[in-house]
Amino acid sequence: MSDYDPNQPSVTEVRTTVDPLGPTTEVKRTEVRANSAAWWAVGLVGIVLIAAVTYVITRPADTTNSQAAIAAATQQAQTQAATQAAQSAAAQAQSAAQGAAQGAGAATQAAADRARMQSTPAPQPAAPADTSTQDQGGGSSGSQPQQ
Repeated sequence: MSDYDPNQPSVTEVRTTVDPLGPTTEVKRTEVRANSAAWWAVGLVGIVLIAAVTYVITRPADTTNSQAAIAAATQQAQTQAATQAAQSAAAQAQSAAQGAAQGAGAATQAAADRARMQSTPAPQPAAPADTSTQDQGGGSSGSQPQQ
């Protein structure tokens, strides 16, 4: 309990200080007033604290929702992993298909080039000029065709 009555509007406190070395004496007067706002603040904090503790203690433990949330999160992670694996496989398949298409295009072009080369006859070199027809008049050194 306090030493002063809260119903009394103010209390005067008197302190007297005497200095043993000198003749001066100091009297200090202060008014002490009761501050009820601090008590109201402490009471309000206490009520809020009691309400919070009561709420935490009486709240039912909701383990079914937390386990369902864990199961849902696990399922979502598995779905995401499967989606990423499928996207990776699709990218690899696309790359392989692109390489196969380029290879097939090159093979088709090479086959077309070979077919073109085989279908058109190669140009024959020009036959050497026959000098035996020019020698028929003189006929001593040229060879005569046999009959």
